[in-house]
Amino acid sequence: MDVEIAVRRCLIGAILLPVLVCGSGRLIGESAHAKAPSQAGDEPGSASATVEQARALVAELESQVERQRAELRRAEANLERARSLLGQLDGRPKQAPQNYPQNNPYHTDEDRRRLPDQAAAEKTEWTWSDDNATAEACARRVQGGYQATVTPVPGKSWASTITMTRDGRTVTSWEGYRSSTFAIGGDVLYRTDYIPQQAGCDVIAYDLKQGKTLWTTHLWGRGSVSHSQYSNRVDLRVDDRHVIVFGNESAGRYIELLDPKTGKTVGQRLLRHTGYSR
Repeated sequence: MDVEIAVRRCLIGAILLPVLVCGSGRLIGESAHAKAPSQAGDEPGSASATVEQARALVAELESQVERQRAELRRAEANLERARSLLGQLDGRPKQAPQNYPQNNPYHTDEDRRRLPDQAAAEKTEWTWSDDNATAEACARRVQGGYQATVTPVPGKSWASTITMTRDGRTVTSWEGYRSSTFAIGGDVLYRTDYIPQQAGCDVIAYDLKQGKTLWTTHLWGRGSVSHSQYSNRVDLRVDDRHVIVFGNESAGRYIELLDPKTGKTVGQRLLRHTGYSR
C-alpha cells in the first residue's frame, strides 16, 4: 500500500502539477509543490493531501479555461461587429452573422410564442436596481453554506476576482467586472459573462460540488446591435423553476427564462427601454 501511495504522489508531482498556463511560465502547481505530501506533518500512508492537490489543480485549470473561453467569445463578438461596420461602410445590406448562437436580431414574436414557458415570461415582473446588479451585492446574497468574496485585480481598475468558498476551501473563482452578477441554486453557481460596453451576454452554470461546468448559454437578449457606444447591465435570480435573467441594454430591456438543467431559453419578453431605473 505504501508503494502504491508513493507512486500516486510521484505521478501527481511529475505529470499533473507542472502545467503551464497562459504562456506565463508560471507553474500552476508551484504552491502545491511547496506543500507536497512527503513533507513532515503529513500523515504517513494517507493520500488525502495528494487528492486535495489534484482537486485544486483541476479547479484552477477549469478557471483558466473559462477565462480563455470568455476571451474567445469576446473576440468573436468583436469580429462580428467589425464585419457589420465594414458592411455598412461598403454599403452592403446587413446579414445575420453565420454560426452566431441564438443572439441575433431575427427572433420573432412567433419564435417566442413557441417557447415552452413563454406564459411565465409574460407574467414575470421587471425588477431592477443598479445597486443590486453588482458583484458585491450578489456576494452578500450568497447562501447555502457558501461564501463569496470580491477582490479588485491589481492594475485593472475595472476588474474583480470573484471567489467562492465553502468550509474555508476555494471551490471556484473567476475574473469579471464590478457589474458581474451571479446566484446559487442548490450547489450550482449561475453567473453572467458579458462586456458592459457591448451587447449580448452568456450565462454559465457551474456545479460547485463536482467542480465542473454544466452548460454555457448565449442569451437571445436584444439581438446583435451595431453601435459605437453602448451600455449593458445584466442581473439574474434563481427560483425553483428558472434562472431568471434581467437585461438592461442601450437597445432596450428584456426578461429571459432559462431551464436550470439545460440552459435552454424557455421564455423571453422584450420591454421598452426607459433608462436604467431602480
